[in-house]
Amino acid sequence: MNRTWKVVLAFAGVFLCGAVFGGFLSLRLAGERVGREGFNGKPSVNQFVPMLLRRYEARLELTQEQLEKIRPIVKTAEEELRQMRRDNFGRSMAVADDMNAKISELLTPEQRDKLATMKQEWRDRWQSERNRRLRDRDRPPPPPAP
Repeated sequence: MNRTWKVVLAFAGVFLCGAVFGGFLSLRLAGERVGREGFNGKPSVNQFVPMLLRRYEARLELTQEQLEKIRPIVKTAEEELRQMRRDNFGRSMAVADDMNAKISELLTPEQRDKLATMKQEWRDRWQSERNRRLRDRDRPPPPPAP
């Protein structure tokens, strides 16, 4: 093998190693970020109380006594917000079902079958996401970001 090919193979090997290492590093860092935050970059619902309390404590320079009095207020607000989300979800589903029923009337039988398949896929995806969130709810919150 001549010298040119050896140099090309060496560079290709270094490039490939860098790509593999960079890929694994990116996945690890992304996984840590998603654990700390939701998939959309915002804190997950389960982090609401600790995140808000940390923010209040840092920005308002709260005393420990103030923090202990504020904690139940924030927890109550969190529960109210969760209930609102549940109520709104039910209404949203009713609107979506009504929309799909009206659309279904305009479709051919084959298209209705496809729509039914699509709806089942949506339900399955929603159910798996819901199960994941319920499973993650019991996990302790990760440490705050540096």
